[in-house]
Amino acid sequence: MNNAGLRCFYSSVLSTSSDREGLKNEALEFHRVTRALFQNAAIIPFRFPTTLPDEAAIREHLHNRNDAYLQALSRFRGLVQMEIRVSPEHASAVAQVGSSTGTKYLQNVAHRAQLVDNAIAACRAAINEEVIDFRQRKSVHGVRCFALVRREAVSQFQDHIQRIRLDLAIKAAVSGPWPPTEFFPDFA
Repeated sequence: MNNAGLRCFYSSVLSTSSDREGLKNEALEFHRVTRALFQNAAIIPFRFPTTLPDEAAIREHLHNRNDAYLQALSRFRGLVQMEIRVSPEHASAVAQVGSSTGTKYLQNVAHRAQLVDNAIAACRAAINEEVIDFRQRKSVHGVRCFALVRREAVSQFQDHIQRIRLDLAIKAAVSGPWPPTEFFPDFA
């Protein structure tokens, strides 16, 4: 569907799957289509499953947010998001080793946090030339870091990350490129 300069891809569904396997398959198909579209253009993906009652509601939604969506697409054209998840290896085991006292436990937690901070600093230093913007937030397993980079700089970004030597107690996983959703404005 085209709406005032925006193109929206959607599927008509009667209902989403109620069983776990069906829902998983629908989510994987949504992800596959989103990735295929993203290979060729800047996109603003909606969360799965985002549902609206009918095509008129889709048109109204696009009309109400048209300017914000067009500005975001223009601003982020040619840019992608790379993600680095940094976490302590075997976090629960590390916290328990030598944690016979509350003080020792808190020292272990602080030490793990310092290792994560050091790893993030090493990653940022290594990718500094490619990064346009960088954000991070804590998760239950460590820290999720988001780097906004030019689409054509993804391979250099990945090369620089692979060359980093982190402490053995730290695990870092890189994924992407993704649409730069962490950098989009709040469209509400």
